[in-house]
Amino acid sequence: MGTNGSQLNSKGKACRFMAEQKKTDAEESSTTPADQTEPADESAANQASAAASDCESVGQSTEEDVEPSEADVEQAERKELEPTEIEMLKAEVEQLTSKLIDAEARINDVQKNVDYAKAETHTAIRRGREDAARSVNRAKREIMNRLIDVADTFHQTTAQLENVESDDRTKVIIEAVQMAIKQFDKTLNGEGLEMVNPVGETFDPAHHEAQATVPTKEHEVGTIIDVLRVGYSMNGTPLRYPQVVVAAEVKEAAPEAEDEA
Repeated sequence: MGTNGSQLNSKGKACRFMAEQKKTDAEESSTTPADQTEPADESAANQASAAASDCESVGQSTEEDVEPSEADVEQAERKELEPTEIEMLKAEVEQLTSKLIDAEARINDVQKNVDYAKAETHTAIRRGREDAARSVNRAKREIMNRLIDVADTFHQTTAQLENVESDDRTKVIIEAVQMAIKQFDKTLNGEGLEMVNPVGETFDPAHHEAQATVPTKEHEVGTIIDVLRVGYSMNGTPLRYPQVVVAAEVKEAAPEAEDEA
């Protein structure tokens, strides 16, 4: 559009120049005598009129061609506006991207705090359960330590009753007492209490209390041959070590030296 417009403008200028030139020539010719210039005046006037008509047509075509169309105007406006809109969109995208990055960072921080809180909660629950279990076991051990003395008394009574001569009536009473003691032992076993009676086992100073040693050839040295007081454990943890008698080596007496004759 720019090239065509410039060409038309150039034609218009040239046309106007030619019209002005012909008009000047016509005026100059009018100063000559009338009998000599009348035909020339008419000819010059006709030429000027034709030139003016040509200029008008050229001017109109120039104005028509130079006047931009709506599409050209919209395109020009779009070209003027497009860079600004693109810059605005770029700025908006950058702003939204920055907000997104900030939001993701905050989400990550919140997630870290949530994970930390979960871990702390699980740790607190586990420690609470462990502390509760230890407290329960400690309380049970204290109670069992008191009950094993009662169990010792019951077992001693049972051993004594077995050696008592009794009639039928007394025998019934003894059997009832023995049944009660067995029920008591069963209840303690249900709570994790176990009797430790290591007769026949090898003596272990970490788990047995040696009260005496007896030289004997009937048992290997270090074998527990008698238990003076049974031991107890609860859920595998010793509460009281058994007091035992351990077999010792029999030392042969040295033969007396014969007197020399």
